[in-house]
Amino acid sequence: MASTRQPGIAFPFDPLDAVTTTAEDRRRVISGILESYNSNYDVLAEAVQNAVDAVEDAALLKLKGPFLIEVTVNLTENSIEVLDTGSE
Repeated sequence: MASTRQPGIAFPFDPLDAVTTTAEDRRRVISGILESYNSNYDVLAEAVQNAVDAVEDAALLKLKGPFLIEVTVNLTENSIEVLDTGSE
């Protein structure tokens, strides 16, 4: 899979730093995000939707394929991984 790092952005990058200035702001933003999920499956659905969006964007930009999405469920490690070959 391709790296999604953007030139000029230091890593690790905390997206909350761009929208919050105080600890209270950070708590409010995180609380709002958590409240937006209504089901145990919402996080998985969002990860898959993000992968679909990336692959569709890559196709629209006429980038070289193949355009693939891979979802791995690992019951041993209790994890789910969503990978895509979409745009960087």
